[in-house]
Amino acid sequence: METPFIPINKFPMKTKTKIIILSGIVAFFALLIVGYFALVYVPEWYQPTYVSITEQQKLRDDFTAITTTFNNRMQHPETFEFAITDTQINKLIAGLEYIDPGLKGIIPSNVETPAVKFEDDYFKAGAIVEQDGKKVFAGVQIKILALDNWLILEDFDARIGMVPIPRDTLKKRLAKFGDHLEKYWPVFDRILTDGQFPNRFRYPNSNYDFKVKDLRSYKGTLYITIEPISRQSDSAHR
Repeated sequence: METPFIPINKFPMKTKTKIIILSGIVAFFALLIVGYFALVYVPEWYQPTYVSITEQQKLRDDFTAITTTFNNRMQHPETFEFAITDTQINKLIAGLEYIDPGLKGIIPSNVETPAVKFEDDYFKAGAIVEQDGKKVFAGVQIKILALDNWLILEDFDARIGMVPIPRDTLKKRLAKFGDHLEKYWPVFDRILTDGQFPNRFRYPNSNYDFKVKDLRSYKGTLYITIEPISRQSDSAHR
């Protein structure tokens, strides 16, 4: 025999009040649980890499090979394509102190296991960050369009867990890193404020600066088309 459904308005007033209070308490705790899992959410793409003792020398050799390849191409005026995988970058990030002990403190102490992912023309980066005594995942997803004189932020999405973070809030949080971002802050500030920054970068080990002609990513590999720009030609026009 089925139990008949009794509408809430058929209950006595005291009973209805108790039901409403109980429902409110259940809804409150449900929101807390949903909010907690939204904050501690970690996306599937986030796969930090670790460098073992046996891999340290190979890591140094790989870093030397990557930088030597780029440096050699930057000694000539020809446009070239430079490719690097997210696996290579994650290895370099994880082994910074093995490449150069002086780089050990470049990552803030409250940021753990940073990692990147290249996927469908998007650059994704994330890490476990300590915030108000709790550890949460913080990540950003960016798509950049390379124009002749500017790099334009076509799409930008920053999150803590699953919770979106507005650009102004992100700027305030990044500002707390102080010395760690001081050198690069003008670029970060320009990106977050205007959504664009000049497409010209100084390269210290040659007579050329460079700009990005094209930027794309596919299946874990970032492809950057680089055009060297002679500083001597700039001087001749002044």
